[in-house]
Amino acid sequence: MTKRPLNFLVIMSDEHRRDAMGCMGHRHAKTPHLDTLARRGAVFERAYTASPMCVPTRAAVATGQPVHRTGHWDSASPYAGTPDSWMHSLRAAGHEVVSIGKLHFRSAEDDNGFSQEILSMHVVGGVGWTIGLLRETLSDALVASLAPKSVTAPIAMGIAEQIGGITSIAAVLAVVTGITGAVIVTPLFSRLGFTDWRARGFAVGVTCHGIGTAHAFQVHAIAGTFATIGMALNGVFSSVVLPVLLLVLL
Repeated sequence: MTKRPLNFLVIMSDEHRRDAMGCMGHRHAKTPHLDTLARRGAVFERAYTASPMCVPTRAAVATGQPVHRTGHWDSASPYAGTPDSWMHSLRAAGHEVVSIGKLHFRSAEDDNGFSQEILSMHVVGGVGWTIGLLRETLSDALVASLAPKSVTAPIAMGIAEQIGGITSIAAVLAVVTGITGAVIVTPLFSRLGFTDWRARGFAVGVTCHGIGTAHAFQVHAIAGTFATIGMALNGVFSSVVLPVLLLVLL
C-alpha cells in the first residue's frame, strides 16, 4: 500500500537572534508559538548561520551550500535560481513546492524552484542593498563624508570636498544630525540633571550646529547665545584641524 505523502513546512523567522525566544531562556521575548514548536520537536543549540547578512544566508539555506560556493557574498547579490536549490529537487521529484511571504531572492521572474510563490517579497529592483558592495576605497569616502557631520551643512560640504568625501552625503548627514540633536537634547539634558544654560547651549552648538542653535534660542536666550558661540568655534576648529587629521589617518 502506497503511503500518503506528508506535508513538509519550513518556517523562517526573519532577522531573529537565536536567543530571542522563550524556549532559549530569554527573560523578555514572548514567543509562545515558537516555544510550542521547540517543545514538540528538537532544538539545535549549536547551529550556525552561513553568513551574518540576510541575503547571502537565504541563498545558503536554499542551496545547502556555503557562501563561498554560491557566490552570494553580500545583500546586493541575491539568489537568482542558481545553483539549484532543494526546492528545485523536490519539484523535479513531483512535489508541489509553495512559498508564502518574504524570500529576498532577486525576482519572482527567476526560476527559484517553487511551483508557486504567494505574496513573495524580493529585493528592491532585483538589486538589493547596494551599499553592501562598498569596499575599502569607497568606505574611506564615506568616513570623510561622515566626519564633519556636527558642523553646519555649508562648512560640512566644504570640508568633505577638501578631504575626498561626498558633499551630498555630508550635507544630508549634517542636517540629520542637527534635527536629531534638536529633538532629543532638551529631554536628555533635563533627565541627566544639567541645569546650567551656558553648558547646555554650548554643547548643543558644538554637536547640533544651526538647527540645534535655533532650538536652543527657543528654550532659553542664554542657551541660544552659548550655542552660537559653540557652533562658531566648532566650525572654525573643524575647518582647520579636521582636514589635516583625516588626511593623515586616511
